[in-house]
Amino acid sequence: MAKRDELKEKYESKIGKRMFTYFSMMDSSKTTKYLQYYCMMWEHRKEVGGGFTSAKLVKTVEEFEQFISFIDDKDLYNKKYLDWDTLSKTVENAIQAKLDSEFNRNEHIRVLYEDANYLFLEPITHIGSQKYGANTRWCTTMRNESGTFKRYVNNGYLAYLIKKNSPSKGTNYGKIAFYTEESQNPLGCEIQIYNQNDNTVSDLVLSKNDWSYDDLTRFTFLFRMEALKKFQMKRAKSNVESTIQQIKTLDLETLKKDLEIISGKTTYGDDTFNRLESVMKIMIEKIENY
Repeated sequence: MAKRDELKEKYESKIGKRMFTYFSMMDSSKTTKYLQYYCMMWEHRKEVGGGFTSAKLVKTVEEFEQFISFIDDKDLYNKKYLDWDTLSKTVENAIQAKLDSEFNRNEHIRVLYEDANYLFLEPITHIGSQKYGANTRWCTTMRNESGTFKRYVNNGYLAYLIKKNSPSKGTNYGKIAFYTEESQNPLGCEIQIYNQNDNTVSDLVLSKNDWSYDDLTRFTFLFRMEALKKFQMKRAKSNVESTIQQIKTLDLETLKKDLEIISGKTTYGDDTFNRLESVMKIMIEKIENY
């Protein structure tokens, strides 16, 4: 009897025909490598409950295989991996280890300030946001939510402030996120500040959680200045692009014909051609001297 048939006989009645068929379809390996694990996990889920769906289980097992070189215990059938939290955490750690091995800080973040105690940064990429937003619930750091990160950075200015000597666990204030929307005045508007649980917090709450007002004032001012520079740069680029598009849409053929008509009839003292020539020369000079 083929292995797939043996597993069907053993597990179909335990997990249901529909679920067994789904897992069987998801395991396309020649050796039916994962089907028994899927069935074992689903049977275990029915007994103890679990915070995962069948699709999430399949995806996590696929990632286990994909990042297996970064996993110490590579035996998926080890009893400990029947615990969903252990499996998912192992995969998350493996993915993070791969990111760390390939990570070039300058490609993913822009350092705004750094010393022995603090790192203040602007995340440039979703990967950078994930790495430096680890151990938080910020929506801009979620592994499968790159669209959320892009929406925030496109619509405003985002920065992370990290205490280097803060314990990685047991506190919600070792890292805080700053955000303001582009539609606001960065020099005078209220800045949204989030703790690691992704809750907005006030200066009073931060002060009660070991953030000094001197540091908060310093970093808030720096954040406002960086936000202002980003928004100014974005508007300037938009203005330049608009000007370029206007130049591109000039109907040069019609202009040429109209100029031929004007240049052939100078008895009326029309200086249109001379004025156009003067404007074009000035524009060229400005571009050359830019």
